[in-house]
Amino acid sequence: SRMRNYRIRYLQTRDPLTGLLNRQEFLAILERGVYEGESAALVLLELENLQHRYPQLAPHLLDSLLVIVASQAGMLAEHAELAGRIGDYTLAYIIRGKTSGEITELGRQVSYAVTSHLYDAGEHSIAIGCSIGIAIPRQRLEGGLPLLSSALKACEESHSTGTGKSRVAVSMLDPVVVSGSRNQEEAALLALLRDTSSMTRFHLVYQPIASLRGNDVEKYEVLLRLHDTGNQPVPPARFVPLAERHGLMGSIDRWVVEQVITTMQRRAISTRFFVKLSADSLGDPGFATFLKKSLKKHGVSGERLVFELNAASINGNIRNAVRFCEELRRHDCGVSLEHCEIGQNVAQLFDHIPADYVKLGGHIIRNLADDPDRQARLRAFIKQAEKLDIQIIAGFVENAGCLQVLWLSLIHISEP
Repeated sequence: SRMRNYRIRYLQTRDPLTGLLNRQEFLAILERGVYEGESAALVLLELENLQHRYPQLAPHLLDSLLVIVASQAGMLAEHAELAGRIGDYTLAYIIRGKTSGEITELGRQVSYAVTSHLYDAGEHSIAIGCSIGIAIPRQRLEGGLPLLSSALKACEESHSTGTGKSRVAVSMLDPVVVSGSRNQEEAALLALLRDTSSMTRFHLVYQPIASLRGNDVEKYEVLLRLHDTGNQPVPPARFVPLAERHGLMGSIDRWVVEQVITTMQRRAISTRFFVKLSADSLGDPGFATFLKKSLKKHGVSGERLVFELNAASINGNIRNAVRFCEELRRHDCGVSLEHCEIGQNVAQLFDHIPADYVKLGGHIIRNLADDPDRQARLRAFIKQAEKLDIQIIAGFVENAGCLQVLWLSLIHISEP
């Protein structure tokens, strides 16, 4: 029994394709680490989006390519104390004990090994482009998020300055070292989040979701906002990651759900509310019981609630996500997936998670009017989704040209 539990725990921390650490486990370990000088570096290997570049390839062929690339990058793993898959096409490595020159040369060797190889994918032979970003701290860092931010910027620079598939530039950027005053601000914010009475500083904003299908049902996305002790707004990009790192999002999620259910009592019965749930709630075995009691207490129907789940959180533990969604269905609640890629096979994506809605991210919507290829892929995605009776929601619509494209696609608009 002890060995079985150990094996289960081990598998929960691993990416099923590459065998490396999964995103959640890698980032958790990264954040707990201490990094100082040229004795530590974070190396990111970011492949081009194979689904977009080779839409003709079946999903199992794309998976096999990723496994081969991870093997090609084995020399990075050999020197790494930590190796993980932190994105669909992003591998990450923590390397210590080498100089910046040695790490840069190692990056160049891996870049050449990956990009100079021709990969067999069914009847096709293809080349794969990649970007490598390296971040090395010049001062002591307690926690790895600044290191990750710099490595991502390095990948962007590598992508923009690289010359073709066979020569990808390796860029090194110094992370922004968190100052003492910034540490104090973060400590004060964490103390505020941990104080149960601080829930009074949270408030909810209800963002309308406009239907382009002529649907009369009112829909609202629920957005969480926070004010500090000086009554100044705190951006969600600051307090949400901090709450996630310290395991506080589960209790915050429950507070949001309770407030929304209370609001539901005062709104028309046809109104739908979209509520984001964190990975903490996804793994909370008591959430379904809490939800049932709250719905019964306020006398409202669960069919008016749609819970938004991040696709990355689901991929980290698919079995747990299936169980969680089944519990939501028992209470008549809807499910929406966020941050889905339009190059994905929709039928395969929803084989385990039969969602009612998909919300597309800003990277898909921004400049959509100027990208005919992305428009074509979006239309194909929508056509597949309609066959499964899945509705598409678009966020970050910022101009009339983009709105016209979405209008012709007859999907929903959120966060204008």
